[in-house]
Amino acid sequence: MTGLTGGLTYKFQVRASNVHGWSSTYSPEFAFMAAQVPDTPATMTTSYTNSNVRFTWVAPFANYKTITAYQILI
Repeated sequence: MTGLTGGLTYKFQVRASNVHGWSSTYSPEFAFMAAQVPDTPATMTTSYTNSNVRFTWVAPFANYKTITAYQILI
């Protein structure tokens, strides 16, 4: 769908049609929050201590859904 606003919850119902007409009722309501992929993380820094490397960055804007994972490409 297009034209939805991120962060808003939209509710939908559906019903079917064939040559005999429309179903008598709609489906149960389905709700979801409009979101997009998160922005790219920025300002990454690294530090090295006792054979360990630490990566830190500023968390990006999540575009209305929680970020659940990050990938580091080495």
